[in-house]
Amino acid sequence: MTAFSPWSPLRWILPKISVENWTLVGGASFEDRCTAIATSLPAVARIAASFFLRIDDPPSRFSREIATLTERNLEIVKTLLPAVNVHRESLRAEPSKWVPIAAQIAAQSGSIVIDISTLPKRVWLFLIKRFLDSPTVTDLVVCYTRPQLYPEGPLTQDALPVESIPGHGRIIAAPTPTLVVGIGYVAFNVNELVEQSGNSKLKFIFPFPPGSPAFRRNWKLVDQLMPDARIPLEIRRIHAMDMFAALSWLRTVGSECSGMLDMVALGPKPHALAMGLAYRGMRGKAQVLYSQPLIYRPDYSKGIGVNSDGSAASFGYCLRRGGTDLF
Repeated sequence: MTAFSPWSPLRWILPKISVENWTLVGGASFEDRCTAIATSLPAVARIAASFFLRIDDPPSRFSREIATLTERNLEIVKTLLPAVNVHRESLRAEPSKWVPIAAQIAAQSGSIVIDISTLPKRVWLFLIKRFLDSPTVTDLVVCYTRPQLYPEGPLTQDALPVESIPGHGRIIAAPTPTLVVGIGYVAFNVNELVEQSGNSKLKFIFPFPPGSPAFRRNWKLVDQLMPDARIPLEIRRIHAMDMFAALSWLRTVGSECSGMLDMVALGPKPHALAMGLAYRGMRGKAQVLYSQPLIYRPDYSKGIGVNSDGSAASFGYCLRRGGTDLF
């Protein structure tokens, strides 16, 4: 790992990387924040090509409203960016569906900005792994934009059983792995996994400082996962946006358990990104797990988060520069 952590507000870090042309990968989503990257990026970087991935959830009572909101956001994106390529795929698509699109993106310029704000974890973690494995990708920046807020109440439904993220499964058997759970708002189906972890092999990444009401909802999840307060566990508090701090801690945990690590990506996406990067160094002994919801509420998130100066709260994480990995 480098001696510094190359992340900051996107508008600051991207001009510092002397790349002439970027290829942008974003999510075509019903969430407002999917448009933030199209609004802010052209002011600080030249976009040579852009790909927006439209991921369709299974049919539900929300499908019509979600489709309307997604079309609206796509029209906004198309007015702000030249030559937007839209690739549409099912949420439950096999990883093989994403291999050719990853290769097509990597062939554009070799310098990629991928906005993970509204893409499903099973999609963007797989794509980032493919980009990092590609010798033609010389520059890679990951972007994440905070929403204005997450409404109260259940935001998703019909979560699948816990399984490994495509491309992030265990290859070498690990009979008693250490379990690290990223704390978010919802337990999904991980309770049984936590119960099976054992008293001395359970650790939580807690986003801190989370602010209110996130603080209350995070602790509610901890209470759901750990109803028996007598069970010892480690809670590591790491800023929700500090991916590099989360990665450093996960690597320490991984070295302590010889790489035999289960990482559950329930928390903030920067923490999930850290799990994907930590996995790369654990030689097949680790895995990144998730319980994928199949239905999202149309108001899953509201608005676009803003900084004190009114700009979009978009953060950039430089993973590769000039062919050199910075993590």
